[in-house]
Amino acid sequence: MDDSDKMIEAYISKLFEVQQARENQPLTEQELKEVALGAGMTEADWQAAQEVADAHNARAEGFLTYQNWTEAIKEYEQTLRIRPHHPQPLAGIAYAFKQRWQTGQQPQDRENALAHARKCLQVSPENAQSLMIVSQLANEQSLPPRKRWLKTQKLILIFGLMAFGVGAWILFQNEEMTPARQVPKPMTTSKSGDQASIKPMPDGLVVVPSAKANLQVAEVKSTFKTLFGNRTSHHAMCSFKNTGQDAITELKIAVTWYHKNGSAIVQNNFYVLKPGDLPLSAGATKEYLIKQSFPQGTSQEAYQYYKIKVARITPH
Repeated sequence: MDDSDKMIEAYISKLFEVQQARENQPLTEQELKEVALGAGMTEADWQAAQEVADAHNARAEGFLTYQNWTEAIKEYEQTLRIRPHHPQPLAGIAYAFKQRWQTGQQPQDRENALAHARKCLQVSPENAQSLMIVSQLANEQSLPPRKRWLKTQKLILIFGLMAFGVGAWILFQNEEMTPARQVPKPMTTSKSGDQASIKPMPDGLVVVPSAKANLQVAEVKSTFKTLFGNRTSHHAMCSFKNTGQDAITELKIAVTWYHKNGSAIVQNNFYVLKPGDLPLSAGATKEYLIKQSFPQGTSQEAYQYYKIKVARITPH
């Protein structure tokens, strides 16, 4: 265990002590930061720890997409070690436990789903997903085993049809991008007579053209940082210029980082412009800092390029 790992473990240990003293009452983000600084972290260490939590959370959401409940739970658990009272990972892990319980009917999964959902409702009383989980599992407990099994099958069928409908709509709209699993081989060959030409992989930023987006994307600055646990973080400042005639009120991008061997390192979605933000008027440019940490052991030397694709864009 290196010094950075020891520091974050010291923070988690100190956090446990504070939570016990407060009888597990939720801590605010500012209070969590004070605990971290009290455990010996610097401001830079704290920010780096947040990026590690972001990376675990992004992988958890990717595993949910592919219904890999066990791996999603593992990633959410790592997120919650750093952010124990954040509603998003609490609701996410509660959902993953609920789905795994419906598949395997292990009582402990049901109890964990309820515990995390209720903890989420402590900090976010209106969290719809947690409210649904608590309500549904409480009702499930009161049903006889036979009726509970039938209801579970019915719910799975309903949610399956809903997921199919949503998936078909997303595919038709071509707006969302799920975490990448396979990417093109690093080099392609094409025959011209008896000669074979080799196309090398791109380097740096690659922008995927979109017929729906009047948008010009360019890299302003690209840097790498070393984080906890032998992790590397990529920070890319990019500019987004509205080349259309209408203002843009929402802009979401899907970004995938690639290894030198052609495989995807990690994928994440980012809101450059959220609903409610100041619209990006025609001809205007907005700079946005994309920050993403790589999985443990993936260094800057292994990285080759990153790809930006428009996941959602809404003109005014």
